[in-house]
Amino acid sequence: MNIYILPVQRVLLEYVLKLGDMIFFPWSASEEDIEASSLLEKEKELLKLVLQKNYSFFKEYLMNSSCLLLFSQYDINEIKSDITIFEKILDDANRRFDYIRILECPFHRLEYTIGIPGVLNGKRILISIDNDHLIGTYIDGREEFYSMQRGIGLDLGAKENNDSELYDIIYSERKDEVYNLYRKCIAEACEALQIIDETRCFVFLFSKLDGLGLCETYSFSDNKKRIISMVSDNQNKFNIISSELYFYSKEIRTEIVHKGKKIDELISIREANEINQKLFNIIIQFCIKVISTGITSIEMLKEYISNEVIKYAYITPQERILTEIPFKNYSKTVYVASIDGIQIDYPEKRGNYLLLPSLEDFSYKRYYDNYILKVSNDECENIFNDFSIDDLEYILEILVRCERDDDKFSRIIGLNLPKIEEEDIYLAPYREQFVDNICNKLNECLYYDILSGGDILNGEILPPRIGIKDGIRAIYEFIEGNGKLFLRFLPGRIFSEYQIPVDKYNCVTMYKDDIYEILFYNENYIDDLCKRALVDICESEYIRDWTQQICQLFNIFDGLDPRSYNKKKVIKLVFTMLSTNKAEYLKNKQEYDQLKNKYRNPLLHGGKCIFEIESDINKLENIALYLRKIIIDYCLKIHSLNISTWEELDNMYKKQQKDLKL
Repeated sequence: MNIYILPVQRVLLEYVLKLGDMIFFPWSASEEDIEASSLLEKEKELLKLVLQKNYSFFKEYLMNSSCLLLFSQYDINEIKSDITIFEKILDDANRRFDYIRILECPFHRLEYTIGIPGVLNGKRILISIDNDHLIGTYIDGREEFYSMQRGIGLDLGAKENNDSELYDIIYSERKDEVYNLYRKCIAEACEALQIIDETRCFVFLFSKLDGLGLCETYSFSDNKKRIISMVSDNQNKFNIISSELYFYSKEIRTEIVHKGKKIDELISIREANEINQKLFNIIIQFCIKVISTGITSIEMLKEYISNEVIKYAYITPQERILTEIPFKNYSKTVYVASIDGIQIDYPEKRGNYLLLPSLEDFSYKRYYDNYILKVSNDECENIFNDFSIDDLEYILEILVRCERDDDKFSRIIGLNLPKIEEEDIYLAPYREQFVDNICNKLNECLYYDILSGGDILNGEILPPRIGIKDGIRAIYEFIEGNGKLFLRFLPGRIFSEYQIPVDKYNCVTMYKDDIYEILFYNENYIDDLCKRALVDICESEYIRDWTQQICQLFNIFDGLDPRSYNKKKVIKLVFTMLSTNKAEYLKNKQEYDQLKNKYRNPLLHGGKCIFEIESDINKLENIALYLRKIIIDYCLKIHSLNISTWEELDNMYKKQQKDLKL
């Protein structure tokens, strides 16, 4: 067997841990640490040799990482020649950490999530050990950019005997179809811990839950009974879980999936994390129960579950209405944040955002000179035509107070944004969430570039996340009052894995097209709905998981008309508005219906991974491109018609139906 090492970041490990057929160890492990472990004698001797012979390498290159030692049938040349083998090795290694994730990584503390094996400073890497137990060859895989995993990682405390049943299930050598299916379900549930957006996490977990029960249809009410029966040991528990899932499905998932809402518009982030934890726990409990039965055939398992279902009486749960989140009327303020990894050639005003080049590229004096010209009613440089005197005053007052070390970075100033309340500044969880929200609002300024040719100019490079420097996200609030002007530092979350490409993202030459107007001058509800769809499209570009990305795009489409739970109406609306004749309408609608039935329903309601449906990446890219284009075209069409109310939209829809003879 061939021996390899994978570095693992975001974990503090102080002992040696046996994870099935792999060994998890700190690079500084002593002989005493190894002897105290549960490794087999031959494994202990192997690990001692690897550490002794490569001590200087570990100390120099992997000092801030722990390591996973693994065995593979593939030699280094085979792996080099076939990237799919490399990816499979990394995926198998990642699954070994599911035991740790289940025991030690709660959803309300995602900053405690352990790193991905083999990802070192944004690059996937595999290190071989030769026959003399010396470090051999490196293999570099794809780079992992824009990861927004929170925190610095996990202080690991779990050991092999913390949960013996779970340990045996995770590292079982069973190969039957039941074990393979539900071990995969466990792994997919653990992937949710890497999803930092609570809304996407909820949808992802609910879809995985929805696909557990081997139900013949996509009916959640039927599937729910099968799931709950397997995780309940009495009628009371059955009723409690049934009521919770009914509420999650009817009041939360429906609003998110069919109306395009974010989960924090419905419940608090704390409640969202609690719900995600409950969904996760049910999935894990169900899988453990199934695997523990020892059943190896899917057909036998279906029969077993059916027998469990008849043990309980299903009572339709009582309706529960979401408690409306109190509206907070924030006062307004001004923020500034640095942007690492972007090239801005000249200042731009985009709505209430001021996008500024680095002071190394565009001097303070030019701002001042143009400010004087503006005040004197003289002609200033053309690039400042959109800037008001107040805008330039903010720029001058803020830039002179910024950290000089940041002058090499571009900056963005956000005007008229919500101000954090004084009592919340010292509440770290709330302040961190608030800073994230403001930075995300500031990031919307750069989405114009994605939508207006940024992909042609930059290829796969995306705009960087605003406010992150050295792994810490932060903003400065510009304080005006009591005769004093100063910048107040507001630190947010740590994002220790965040990496960006070496090449800077180039902003496009701005011109005020329809996309610009929707993003920055939306003055009515319909335009705001379109803006939200465009922003969500841009956010989907950062999702690296194809299952999640395609699901997200279908959800954005469904949210184009949040009035109706009947998605057939949304489909008719969109393609009626986009078509020029009946034949085109029927063709476009049929094409979308086919995609929806092939992908959306199995992903959303069947818990499928998209690669179970389509393995060709090029086809998936085309599907994503197709969905994005439809959504963008619809938003542009609605904006071009100057529609501002639902009544106007309905009237135009009826007129278009008549014109198309539908």
